[in-house]
Amino acid sequence: MALRGFTAALGHSHRIVLPPGGGIVTGVPSITLSEDRGRRMTPKYARLASWSVRAAVGAGAAGVLADLAGARSLLVTVLVLVFIAVAPAAAIAGLLRGFDVFARLIIAYVTAIAVITFIAMIMLAAGIWSPRGGLVAVVLVSGACLLARRMSPLTTKIAERAARFAERARTVRMTLVDYWVVPSAELTAGSAMN
Repeated sequence: MALRGFTAALGHSHRIVLPPGGGIVTGVPSITLSEDRGRRMTPKYARLASWSVRAAVGAGAAGVLADLAGARSLLVTVLVLVFIAVAPAAAIAGLLRGFDVFARLIIAYVTAIAVITFIAMIMLAAGIWSPRGGLVAVVLVSGACLLARRMSPLTTKIAERAARFAERARTVRMTLVDYWVVPSAELTAGSAMN
């Protein structure tokens, strides 16, 4: 009863952590959470940042398409610059899952700057520099990073299946070695006793 009054007085700025055995552990400051359609709990500011990045990438992609179509205006230039500033960093940040938010942001932007610079250096050294070609290369690199992020669950499943298959093959091989003498097989419990 007193606990409800205490949490009501605190509002949503603190949460009370109750261990499975009962009793209060601590009042830990927390971020106000919102439910993401029942799948997981995410901070409200994280969803806002995610939608802001998606909007910037979408607007930038529209600018890229307009530029590749031949439209020339100040708005197209601004949208292309927004795309170059946001899209590669957002795509790279999606690959950095194990890092803190700020570390992910810094690493993603530094990597994006390095990738864009590397693209420009390669195009200049090869003698094929053009602004549109550089833009297409940045789009391709960003798309490859997004594709790698989307393929990650698939590759994890493939790796798990390959590991299970390898374990089964190892089990079958060891079973065959136990029952039959296989040339160049390591010593097993059955053959070591003899």
